[in-house]
Amino acid sequence: KLLAKHKPGIRVIVTRDKDEFVSLEARCRKANRANADLFLSIHVNSAPNKLLMGTESFYARRGATSNAVLEGARSRYIEKSELLALLLQKNYYDAGRQADRGIKATKLFVTANVMMPSVLTEVGFMSNREDEIYLASETGQQEIARMLFNALMEYYTTTQGKTYKKTLKTLRHSNGTRSGVDALRLEVKERTAKRKDKEQPAKKEEPVVQNPPKASDTPEKKDTLATADN
Repeated sequence: KLLAKHKPGIRVIVTRDKDEFVSLEARCRKANRANADLFLSIHVNSAPNKLLMGTESFYARRGATSNAVLEGARSRYIEKSELLALLLQKNYYDAGRQADRGIKATKLFVTANVMMPSVLTEVGFMSNREDEIYLASETGQQEIARMLFNALMEYYTTTQGKTYKKTLKTLRHSNGTRSGVDALRLEVKERTAKRKDKEQPAKKEEPVVQNPPKASDTPEKKDTLATADN
């Protein structure tokens, strides 16, 4: 809706418009047949560790497919794919979603089998209670849509101006686009420590009992002590 409103010249093709499964092959085939300029796959993450939260984005690395023809065509777009992944993470971070898990070059099928810049982005963890509430809320969905839109507009402006390599170099060293794994590990560690502190019962202080001094232990009064009260 944001693209249709602000950039009506951009044609958006969705792989599905209702809740039904579309094979990975069919998604790639549809994008390639349309000769699309960009492929963006939007996902919600999940993990057995319910403490994990935040956003991350993936793009295809070199050698992600064994198809020599496809690999040769796709390799031209690796830097632009990385650029979009970085811009997505930057916009998540700038909008206040600072659990940044960074970008990763992988062999995911949908990013490796399309002949155009391509990114798969995870907008949060449905297995994490905090992320789940945010993702299910109308406010959260509107904010995520705005983050995606802003990243796409930055990508469009940067690539149209032919300055994307300079921007790419800058983003690789910027806050909100670095891998957030270390920060996330620290956050998980702190949460775990707080939880353990709450689970542990408070220690009761034992009363200190002092035995009265024995007669032989009582110091003998000296004249200097007697004059102290004067």
